[in-house]
Amino acid sequence: MDLSKLADALEGWLNTILHVDWLSTVITIIVVLGVTALVAHGTSRFIKKLLHAEKDLLPAYSIFVNIGRVAVWIIGICVILSSCFNVNVGAAVTALGVGGIAVSLGFQSTLSNLISGLQIAISKLIVPGDHVKISGHEGTVTDMTWWNTTLVTTQGDKVIVPNSVINTSALVKLSASPEPAKEAVVTHGS
Repeated sequence: MDLSKLADALEGWLNTILHVDWLSTVITIIVVLGVTALVAHGTSRFIKKLLHAEKDLLPAYSIFVNIGRVAVWIIGICVILSSCFNVNVGAAVTALGVGGIAVSLGFQSTLSNLISGLQIAISKLIVPGDHVKISGHEGTVTDMTWWNTTLVTTQGDKVIVPNSVINTSALVKLSASPEPAKEAVVTHGS
């Protein structure tokens, strides 16, 4: 008799773990994550192609690709929360808005760099290939991310400048990338 009670208890436990709702929730999460990853990858490729094809639209900075990718992932996570866990996403966003004020104070430096980077990129203040001097650092702009701008010096060194520094300090756009000095040998003929 104890054996049948143990078998019933085991069966009940297995039914609670392998319940159809739980299994369908896991499958839904996996499918939504897969679709979100594909859409994020496609969005990144599309934005890269658009920025390289339409040079007049916006400079080809990775900041725009990253913002597109993050937006797709946020939408994917909202779909999972709403469909699998019955979370009212609208109410959650409202609550995050109120809590976001406190969080934004903690991330003030990060937000300053992000907003500065967007301002610089959208206004086309500097674009990839520009030779600039920022806060005593001279080099050619190669990329701008959500946090910093990368310069490459004539010696091949990489200089990482926070976007907020570019926005708050003097920026000198130099006419052209200087070429290394070439030695000239002058001979006098007789």
